[in-house]
Amino acid sequence: MSEKRQDVERMVRDTGLPKAAQIALLANIAVETDNTFDHQQYQRHVPAPAYGLLQLDPKGKYNNYQKYLKTNAHEDSAQNQINYFMDSIYGDSREEVGYGNAADLRKLFETGDYKEITQALIDKWFMPSKPHTERRMDEAYGFALQDQNETNRRTRELSQQPVDLNKTGFEPTI
Repeated sequence: MSEKRQDVERMVRDTGLPKAAQIALLANIAVETDNTFDHQQYQRHVPAPAYGLLQLDPKGKYNNYQKYLKTNAHEDSAQNQINYFMDSIYGDSREEVGYGNAADLRKLFETGDYKEITQALIDKWFMPSKPHTERRMDEAYGFALQDQNETNRRTRELSQQPVDLNKTGFEPTI
């Protein structure tokens, strides 16, 4: 796993989004960047290429992202692209995706599964000219599987640790 991918995964985890929403966002980023997770990647083979983790289109979100950076005195980075995504759903940049879409996404983030959220992000946030829905769903499944494997690993580790009953407050009743 590349260092860029690990960094982006950590940044997305740190947003505090529910796990299913994290998985959906990572899946979309994976497809948008062709799995490079490079925040400076430009779309290939088009005259006016989209940019970054979110493939911000120069006819749309890219200009608002630049405004977001200027308003907040930030420089372009993977972290600030993730922050912009969050701001477009929870903060002052909601107009960019539409207040109704932002509200729908917030609700779905709390109630939906990773498949529903992946599809909603395609339809309401990314709106790609070529959705590559199957690739996005495959990536989402991979991230969900990775998350489940990590959860299982942690559970095994915890179950193998000895428990000192004197420190748990456990009192036998005999």
